[in-house]
Parts: sequence; C-alpha cells; structure tokens
Amino acid sequence: MKITAFLYTLAFTLAIASGASAQENDENASPSLADRFHIANKPYSELRDRWGWSERRAYDRAISKFPVFAACRKNGTSTAMPALNWAVIREQEQAEICLFLLAEYLGPPEALVAWLKGIGFSATLRGKGGTWTSGRPGTVFSGYQLNARDELYIRGFRFRLARRYGRRISISVKFDAKGIAKSANVNIKWE
Repeated sequence: MKITAFLYTLAFTLAIASGASAQENDENASPSLADRFHIANKPYSELRDRWGWSERRAYDRAISKFPVFAACRKNGTSTAMPALNWAVIREQEQAEICLFLLAEYLGPPEALVAWLKGIGFSATLRGKGGTWTSGRPGTVFSGYQLNARDELYIRGFRFRLARRYGRRISISVKFDAKGIAKSANVNIKWE
C-alpha cells in the first residue's frame, strides 16, 4: 500500500513538473489547474507540497479526473446553460474542482449566480462589507435545501448520505478583483 501511495504521488508530481516545463516553453500557455485553483488563498500547487499523501490524494484525483470543464459537463447540454454531470462527481473535492471550472467557463460572478439560481439553488454575490461592487474581490454564496427525493443526485458515498441525512449543501466560490474564479468550497450541513 505504501509503495502504491509513493508511486501515485511520484507520478502526479512528475505530471505537474512536466506540465510546468511545457508551460515555460509556451509563452501563451495558461497556468495549470493546480496553479489556478486556490485553497485558503494559496494555489493548490503550492499547498500540495506541504501536505501529506493522505491530505492531497482527494484533490490530486479530482484534478486528474476533471482537468477541464468538458470532463464535468453533462453531454448534450447547451453551451449557454451547461449542466454538470453530477453522476460522475463522487467526492466533495471533485465537486469543488468542477464548480471552480464551471465558474471559469461562465466568466463573471454574476453569470455563476444566474446559473445556480437556474438549477434551483439560492445564490448571492457579496464583497467585503456586504455588497459587491465591480472591480473588487467577491464571493458567490449559494445553498440548496436537501431532502431524500431531490433531483440533485451525486453518486459519492458522502453525497448519498447527505441526501438522506443532510439538511443543506452550501457552496462558496471566490473571485478576484478582475472577476476571475480563484476557489470553490462545498460543505454539507448535517441534521
């Protein structure tokens, strides 16, 4: 088991390193997902080196499973109102990565608020001190009341438990002053 963990960590580290060196060769390349996705206001690529294998494993799996938004998107949905393929999202970290990629895909924070409201979530955009103004960092706060018959179906074990025993799924997506998504967080409030 330890050898498998070591090999997995080594392979992911090499993948990130080769992606970084490829980016250095291509001036127009965008930063990797591990560099764009932030946790506690730091890029995941910086944090993962400080974390132990068990702490970073879920995010590493999520980033490798969903490297681009198309991997999260349900086939056959419109580009204007894309639907997430909740059936393939099995872990909280995967939901966070897909929501982050969705926020990048949609663009400005107001578009994410409209998308979340369109699928039945409550959603609001706030800045420091309450009201958000353009040109300042902001956060989209969103929530969804759960019940056992919900259409929101996420297959992962924790999400299956949430449908039965959870009261609410809360989502927050942070944006910088330019309106670019920086992080996504998913929490489940239990009964």
